[in-house]
Amino acid sequence: MFFVPYIIRELPSQIGLRKFGPRWWLGTAVTCWGIIQLAMGFAKTWGTLVALRALLGAFECALFPGAAYLISCWYPRKEMAIRNVIFYISSAVCGAFTKPIGYGFSLLHMKAGLSGWRWMMILYGVGELSSHRATLTR
Repeated sequence: MFFVPYIIRELPSQIGLRKFGPRWWLGTAVTCWGIIQLAMGFAKTWGTLVALRALLGAFECALFPGAAYLISCWYPRKEMAIRNVIFYISSAVCGAFTKPIGYGFSLLHMKAGLSGWRWMMILYGVGELSSHRATLTR
């Protein structure tokens, strides 16, 4: 359920990005992304979790094309390829670190009555919201 809205909303998301500007469009998407991930940690039923995953895909679709758009706005054409490569490689490297971090979060299993996967979602959501808040205050 994550990839269906991700794929459907990717093109309309880029239209919204150009209409409202990256500051508001990407900022709102990342804030909603954090709230949804936080809510996933408190989902009580499988259906709620599936709906939240679909919403997560609907908001996460703005990230990679939005980043490519920002790179194309900031750098000359000669530098765009290397900047995109750096962005995608750094994304993959950061993604490699999420596994050990997720394992560490899962060690919180049954703390405060929540299972480990719930702690993962809650802490990732808090991380998204705090990183977005930090960028707003700069």
